[in-house]
Amino acid sequence: MSGTAFTPAAFTGPSDSAVRRLPELLDVLERDLRTGAWVPQALEKTLARRLVLACAGSGAPTQHQVGEALQEGSMTLLHTADGRLATLLGCLYPTVSTTALAEALGLLARIADCEDSNPARH
Repeated sequence: MSGTAFTPAAFTGPSDSAVRRLPELLDVLERDLRTGAWVPQALEKTLARRLVLACAGSGAPTQHQVGEALQEGSMTLLHTADGRLATLLGCLYPTVSTTALAEALGLLARIADCEDSNPARH
């Protein structure tokens, strides 16, 4: 486990734009996934897998696809793993055309591929 807790509130300041927050958020989530501080749960893996598959043809999710994932996850997603994936999807929603998108898709693919309790191997 990481020495610092994940705090979605750190990424929701009213003056910060989602575009500016996304690279930092991706770094934090990548670290947490790599170190085992975040072990994606079944709902997170399912939603990540659906988004990765949905954008396989175009290479990028649409706002509609990201919004559907957030809606499908509903309140449960907000409370699963301190809302990590919900925070990522919330930042992705308005930024689907940015350069950080490719990095986000890579993280979503790794989340989708987590099959055991040791994500550090992925």
